[in-house]
Amino acid sequence: MQKFYVNFRTPVGVLSMPWLLGILAFHVAFSPGVAEADEPVSTPSSNRMEAASMLSATLENNEGLRSYDVLIEFRTDRFRPDGMLFVEVETQRFSVDRDAEKWLFVSSRKSEGVPEGSVVSRPDGSVLIRGIGYANGQGWHIPANAIDFPDQSQKNSPQYYLSFVGAPDLRYLGLMSYPAGFLNRVDDMFKEHTAAQTSPGSDVALIESKDHVLVYSDKPYGKSPGQFARKQWVFTNGDLVPSRKQFLICKHKEPGPGHLSRLLQSENYNWIDKNGVFVPERIIGQHATVQRMPDGTSKEYIYDSEVKFTWLRVNEPLEEKHFSRDVWRSESDILEFIAEGQKDIRSK
Repeated sequence: MQKFYVNFRTPVGVLSMPWLLGILAFHVAFSPGVAEADEPVSTPSSNRMEAASMLSATLENNEGLRSYDVLIEFRTDRFRPDGMLFVEVETQRFSVDRDAEKWLFVSSRKSEGVPEGSVVSRPDGSVLIRGIGYANGQGWHIPANAIDFPDQSQKNSPQYYLSFVGAPDLRYLGLMSYPAGFLNRVDDMFKEHTAAQTSPGSDVALIESKDHVLVYSDKPYGKSPGQFARKQWVFTNGDLVPSRKQFLICKHKEPGPGHLSRLLQSENYNWIDKNGVFVPERIIGQHATVQRMPDGTSKEYIYDSEVKFTWLRVNEPLEEKHFSRDVWRSESDILEFIAEGQKDIRSK
């Protein structure tokens, strides 16, 4: 299988600007070839606590997003096995009041370049329209198939059903690759997932430079001896939220120190301040994926993603009428709701 590798070198205890620019070259493209990097020195507890506190700050920022109304445009460009471009563009509107337990998620997705007989999407050029709402202890699909929630068990929570329509859990912004979806046991699993990254004494560590801090976490990966997965976040100029997040697969180089690394995911964030909470305006991502070729071989491709956020309201009162199931009767209601948000943007 053909693979692409990213070149980077890590001086012990120092994060130089040429090294930083090297590892972040994935923002433009994978760099063919393999490079070795020195292992970090033993990490003191103070270093781990400082690293954990930076991820905790991101988590606390995201928890401050109590209510919002946001338009999201999510575009992915990837190649089919025959080399043709496959494009998906999804426009979403997501209205949430977490404290009042009111949720509304609608989306319209269009695909182009879909191969005939594909099961990943509707036929080429068609539009998939879907949505779900939850308020006053009751949930419903849009435009039909109402769902009753007899209790507040995790299985019947609104987050459980939001996971089926691809709604992103915005508490993961900057911590996990977008879109991190809602989980069946969302609250317990969220706390469990973030605890290892955000609590003092965790396995995270950091390397500092003049203008950047690199926070990273290494975990064993796969069955190959010496192979591990690294998550790393780049914080710029003392920001509370990361400017980049990356995921790498690394392998110790034998004999001698150092390891070879292959970058599988990279995301770059542009944040803005909305009512005291940092929220992203744009996320640019690149991801490695394996495609099966017509001749039976496998080839690794890079596919691009771009997410644009337009925040209509953040921690402000939301329009109550949208949380009534009576106003949602057909797919046209979804398209009208999205169009209203776009009109609201143009009027500002």
